[in-house]
Amino acid sequence: MTNEPLCLSEYGHGSFDLADSVARKLARSTRGILEVSPEPDGGQWKITATNYVGTLNAAGLQVLIRPKINLANLLVLLDLGIPATAWQEGDFAYRSRPDLLRAFVAFFARSLEELSAHGLHRSYQREQDRLLALRGRIDFAAQIKKAFLPAPIACVFDEYTADIAENRYLLGVANQLLRLGSIDPNTRAVLLHASSRFEDVTPILPTAADIDRLTLTRLNQHYRPTLQLARLVVENLTISDETGAYTAGSFLLDMNKVFEGYVTRRLRAALRSRLQVCDQTHRCLGVGGKVPIYPDLEFRRHDEVVFVGDVKYKVAPSGKARTDDYFQLLAYCTVLGLSHGVLIYAQVDDGDTAPDHNIEVVTGGQRLTTYRLNLAGTAAGIEASVAQLADWIDRNAN
Repeated sequence: MTNEPLCLSEYGHGSFDLADSVARKLARSTRGILEVSPEPDGGQWKITATNYVGTLNAAGLQVLIRPKINLANLLVLLDLGIPATAWQEGDFAYRSRPDLLRAFVAFFARSLEELSAHGLHRSYQREQDRLLALRGRIDFAAQIKKAFLPAPIACVFDEYTADIAENRYLLGVANQLLRLGSIDPNTRAVLLHASSRFEDVTPILPTAADIDRLTLTRLNQHYRPTLQLARLVVENLTISDETGAYTAGSFLLDMNKVFEGYVTRRLRAALRSRLQVCDQTHRCLGVGGKVPIYPDLEFRRHDEVVFVGDVKYKVAPSGKARTDDYFQLLAYCTVLGLSHGVLIYAQVDDGDTAPDHNIEVVTGGQRLTTYRLNLAGTAAGIEASVAQLADWIDRNAN
């Protein structure tokens, strides 16, 4: 890896002195994440970021892509269940080095340290073993297989233990992060200290689906923030580029998915008991099941679709919604037989010009409304804006 990272902002670009072989390898390995092209005057390469932000290690280079929204608001969109006051940019030295990987590893380490300091959650787990003395009850099926041996006795018993899924997954993620060479020594020390408290716990590196399957109750609800951080890590971290004893990792967030997921979760919660919110429902534009489409949001009242929405993280630089976005929303309205739909878009810069609020389609008469969520304000402002949007949808749903 080169010593100095290449720094970009989301959807921004920069010119860098790169060897042709390195630039072409970077272009191949980051297709869909970065756009790499030679500058017209030669000698330099133009690198353009897309909708991904974070830390990228590829082709012997480290690329840091800073999101346009501030770190606190990014964490609001990720909905990790951690109080906003707990996130401090200064904790991560984020202003001087916009490395999201180091930032999230540092916070996971501190979260794990705080969680483990209060003692690990324990639960009863069903165990089977052969013991010299009876414990629990006899496992007759296992005992019969070796009936000629009176001892040890095949037993089935419940063990009150910390070796449960929640702790196994957290330790597995901690061990994975300790393999990274890019985390700072203080974070590594915190991770090692926290991990030492997971005595007799078997580490398992989970998938995001494994963490989703966990059941949280009042007894282990305090695990939620740390588990959500662990889920974020395993879903977005890739390990690559061996560097001796440690490895390099890439940690990338797709801002389109982050924004869409946040809007969907928040609207579903805000409209509970008023409207049912369904996302990515399979529909077809053409007769006979041709041209599948997937509306971002369908709003149903008594199982009848009464409104439709499309979520867009980025509008055109001029502040005008892109023509394709209007066509997409019009297709949803047409297929669902609705006269009104909404395009929910994120505005990052307070100086951006807002798109037209309402457009009436020339022949069909459908009304296409744009609704702005300002991500440049405070966390409380974002939450309030979503609540207002939910009320607006409820009023406008047929």
